[in-house]
Amino acid sequence: MKKYLLKSAVAFIALVLFACGDLKAQSWIPSGSDAICTNGGATRIVVKSNGTVWIGDGSGTQKASSTILFVDGHMKAREVIVNMANWPDYVFDSAYVLIPLDSLQVVIDSTGHLPNVPSAKAIAENGLNVAEMNAILMRKLEEMQLYILQLNARIKELEIKDTN
Repeated sequence: MKKYLLKSAVAFIALVLFACGDLKAQSWIPSGSDAICTNGGATRIVVKSNGTVWIGDGSGTQKASSTILFVDGHMKAREVIVNMANWPDYVFDSAYVLIPLDSLQVVIDSTGHLPNVPSAKAIAENGLNVAEMNAILMRKLEEMQLYILQLNARIKELEIKDTN
């Protein structure tokens, strides 16, 4: 087996997977300045000369130059940790303004989705940033809790009026 200079941590991880036998690869084939791992003649891993690693056939399109790992197919993991700032706890700040429910209904009726949530068309065109979407979902969940608390307070107010 030829030796390859690995220029990134991701490329190193790919080599470790190969060395552990998880990929049961038959060979690494140099292709220009890239290294291609094959299994039964099918491409399984491509380590690009720029240090990126493609899992799959390596023919997908690169959307962002900062992307270093591409998986062309399903992916499973025991755990994924995403570090991010600006988690939506700000929703519970007293200065946060909820859209009135009537206005929310108008937005939903006119756009077909919740405000500040990407449309199905946008997701189909641009993909989904999992970290951003989790923050959006948490924001919507926290807003929903605030709406429920407002409605609960209104129900209690009406019950008190009804008993008088």
